[in-house]
Amino acid sequence: MQNITIFDGNTPSNGGGIYNSGILTVTNSTLSSNSANNGGGIYNNSGTTTVTNSTFSGNSANNDGGGILNGSNTAPLLGPLQDNGGPTFTHALLSGSPAINAGNTALTTDQRGVARPQGSNDDIGAFERDVYKIFLPFINNSE
Repeated sequence: MQNITIFDGNTPSNGGGIYNSGILTVTNSTLSSNSANNGGGIYNNSGTTTVTNSTFSGNSANNDGGGILNGSNTAPLLGPLQDNGGPTFTHALLSGSPAINAGNTALTTDQRGVARPQGSNDDIGAFERDVYKIFLPFINNSE
């Protein structure tokens, strides 16, 4: 799974966002506001799960939420799920997000099809923050 957003998944059992019992690789994805009895974002049932360059925000579990290994427990500063261009809704990275320019991946586009990277490095998650360019008119007053 790459360049995906999983939002607002809810189950009374296991795996609000993803339930895995095999081999799962999640790359440059965003899982937010998912909930379950066990494993709000991802529930791994005897499988192998590898997660890289992905953001998790606001996922919750009633009993067992597991843990994060080799991750950062900081707020990713995500905007609301909305149309940010592209075929599907995404969470934009807000100004000051620690996910901006913090990734390292071989993926060439984000979920919307925007080229990666836009800055010095890829952004973490399914959304690559656009670099805004300002074009000023050229005025020649040499006459």
